Order: sequence, then C-alpha cells, then structure tokens
Amino acid sequence: MSTYAEVLGTTLIQYPYTFTQLQIENPYTNYGSNTDFVNIFPFTDTATKCGFTLVPVTILPQPTFDPLNQLCVENTTPTLVNGIWELGWTVAPMSTIQAATAKYNNAITSGVTINSNSNPSINATYSLTSTQIQNLSYISAYITVNSKFPANQTTFTWPDITGNTHTFSNTSLFQEFATAVADYVTSLDLNISITLPLIIS
Repeated sequence: MSTYAEVLGTTLIQYPYTFTQLQIENPYTNYGSNTDFVNIFPFTDTATKCGFTLVPVTILPQPTFDPLNQLCVENTTPTLVNGIWELGWTVAPMSTIQAATAKYNNAITSGVTINSNSNPSINATYSLTSTQIQNLSYISAYITVNSKFPANQTTFTWPDITGNTHTFSNTSLFQEFATAVADYVTSLDLNISITLPLIIS
C-alpha cells in the first residue's frame, strides 16, 4: 500500500496524508466519488497558494532484532534521506519487566517437550495454551478422584503442539505427564529456569 506525506520543501507538514485530510483542508469542495487525492491535491488551494506538495513515503522493512530483549517499533513520522522520504523503525532495549514477559510468552508459545524413558511414543512437544492446561487439569483431577480415565477409557490420547495424538497406556503415566507440565508452567510463573526436555518414567 502506498502512503503519502504532505510537505513544504524539506519540511514535513503531516503524515500520513489521506483523502480524509484532503477533505478537512478543503471543507467546501465536493469531490463526488473521486477519492484519488494524489491527483486532486495539486489543484487545491493548499497546493496552489501554500506551496505544499504530496510525496510518496517508502516504508522500510523491519530490521533484525532480538524479540526477547529488544522492542522494534515503526516510527510515526518519516524522515528525508537523500531526497527520499522514508518511514523507518526504532529498536530499543526492553525493560526488565518487558524482557521477562517476552521470555515467558515465548516459552508458552513454544510449548513443553516431554520425553518418557519407558514410553517413548509419548515423546513430543505439548501445547501450553490456557485451554490445554485447563483440560489437562480437568483430566488429572478426574483421575485423582476416580482412579481411572474418563468415560471408562482404558487408555487416553493427548495431542501434541502439532495436533498429532499420543496414547497414554495408564493413569500413572498420564498423571506424571500432567505433573511435569504443571511443574514447568509454575517454573515459568516463578521465573525459575528448567532445562527441556522434561524426563518422566
């Protein structure tokens, strides 16, 4: 999408400039269905009497940055560089709280990797979305109360982060899995470092 700025020579007047700005500057002009403000602008009083012009603005690609330690924010106003108006980005260090939040969110999004020594078929990375954690808590609580899987299932399947399902052959293994996930999420909440994968029996 092309964006434009209103300038007076090398001085920025306003950005971005749109058809709405054209209407505001020329409130008594009816343009009908024509919204091509770039071609209309040169004939307005703003252009002919004030000498303002419209110039295209090049939006620069987002630079490389460390999303766990830096913020990258698109600038609000363009600058004139070698005769071209450019809209760039500002990269700045995160605050301690922002960095901790970014690290936490990245860990939640990445999921938790579980490896089982006795049941390698469940080895996978599992989702840590709030829905999955809530469902895991429900199933674990059911097993604790009833000593069996829900709906009289003799085994229980659980999806990993990619949607592939893994079969838990017994309730003890599932409870160990649920405990490992709970321990990991709690460690994130408490900002305690735990190395993945988590190993269960």
